Amino acid sequence: MRAFITGISGFVGPYLTGLLISHDFKISGTYLLPGELDNLKPYINKIDLYQCDITNQDELKVIFQKNSFNFVFHLAAQSSVQQSFTSPQKTFRINVLGTINLLETIGEFSQPKMILYTSSADVYGVVDQNRLPLRETTPVNPSSPYAISKVAAEMLCLQYAKHYHVPIIVTRAFNHTGPKQTPQFVIPNFAKQIAEIEAGKCERKLRVGDLTPERDFLDVRDVVNAYLLLAEQGVPGEIYNIASGSAYSIQSILDKMLGLSDLEIAVEVDESKSRPTDVPILTGDYTKLHKTTGWKPKIDIAETLKYVLDYWREMIFDETVKSC
Repeated sequence: MRAFITGISGFVGPYLTGLLISHDFKISGTYLLPGELDNLKPYINKIDLYQCDITNQDELKVIFQKNSFNFVFHLAAQSSVQQSFTSPQKTFRINVLGTINLLETIGEFSQPKMILYTSSADVYGVVDQNRLPLRETTPVNPSSPYAISKVAAEMLCLQYAKHYHVPIIVTRAFNHTGPKQTPQFVIPNFAKQIAEIEAGKCERKLRVGDLTPERDFLDVRDVVNAYLLLAEQGVPGEIYNIASGSAYSIQSILDKMLGLSDLEIAVEVDESKSRPTDVPILTGDYTKLHKTTGWKPKIDIAETLKYVLDYWREMIFDETVKSC
């Protein structure tokens, strides 16, 4: 079996790559910049890599003219909500135009068994708490340029499935984390700061944004397991939540991580870390995914948090990692 992964060098791509290789897949994937390949070092001699900007359809055509793939996993995206407020045009160019380019290219050159588009639970936006946990039938209500771009790309994918019979499914993964996720995201941000403080590189003060939002957190390893199961067993034209079914406040996540350190660390609110708008609570229902594939989350949040913190404890000894 051959699989193609856009954005293979990002946070999730290497985890998916490792999983697919363990299932005897031959892997190809795209990356944007040479400096992004560090996360792929364990697999670099086992996969075919293409430097490609998905906003340039001609670059995608070069790949698909020469190759055919059984599965396509579309991971490439501008994935930061915060960045989407400062760079909305870039966000839409990558997330929407890039998706159109991929679908058009596949339609011209390839007939995969399944295409998996990775959307986000952020598309649900602010909802009445009486409607929680969120189901795939819950109306979307995006509240950031990032979420709006994901809704637009979802609609494109579903139209291609309906009108052109393209075998494509949409996944809405809730917040997921793990080692090598950029510290632009909350859990690795906390972990990096704690590790720096423990190493004596920073004062004992951890800077945070709004701690009140509640999120449904998953381990990235659980998420990529869901991607593989859905690629093999999902129904084309359908949307699937990938969630744990539990919500944790950012405050509770911070408390759990501080509890993993022997030091007393002060906490200071940094207004620059707050978003112009934020969703108070997100928690998902994964019943549809479970009924389709048998998937359920296996990794406890405590294990995930320790996994991330231990990674950053190792990283801060690398002189190339910028501290404080």
